[in-house]
Amino acid sequence: MKLDKFALYSAKIKGQVIVTYQNERLHSIIFDERNQLTDLQYSKLKENIPANHAAEAAFAKLGLSSTRPEPKKQTPVSDKIALFCRLYKQFKNGLAYKVSSADAGKIKLLDLDEDLLLFYFKSSNFLFEHKHSISNLAKYYNELRADQAGLNAAKKIKHPSTYSVAHENSLTTDQVLEYWKHLRSLGLRPVKDRGKTVAWEKI
Repeated sequence: MKLDKFALYSAKIKGQVIVTYQNERLHSIIFDERNQLTDLQYSKLKENIPANHAAEAAFAKLGLSSTRPEPKKQTPVSDKIALFCRLYKQFKNGLAYKVSSADAGKIKLLDLDEDLLLFYFKSSNFLFEHKHSISNLAKYYNELRADQAGLNAAKKIKHPSTYSVAHENSLTTDQVLEYWKHLRSLGLRPVKDRGKTVAWEKI
């Protein structure tokens, strides 16, 4: 009896997915962090794990890899403050930002990069405009991320108005979920054969 075991990881989930093939046929799928998957992600994964012995490329289409993702390194607080001060000076015509004693504690837990701070300083949202400070940034951080996500959503991939297996296979897991949502908005529903989606039709 031949057993092949794959320990798979994704930046989208914590932990790992253990996929086992017995005599080159799918034997088991074990999630050690099942609660980290949405129902749609879980369904998509179960539908698309190859039933026969899988190559790395097949898992890659599902956003899975046998390489554990490197944990994201935290930017030092001093670097975050320096970045904020640099951009503040850039957008305030050379005016230097006055760092308060409380700013280090407020910025410490914020996940910041230059793109997000550029969005912050350029935003016309009344929560941020002309109110730039680390205190303001920390207070409305979630609103800022939501605003940026909304802008990015407008740039998302355009999906066809009909179901295409080739198009679906070219997408990441998150993009597949968006594609399904798009098809449902057009009045289409999945047609399944033995639990696997084979088409989408008007209802």
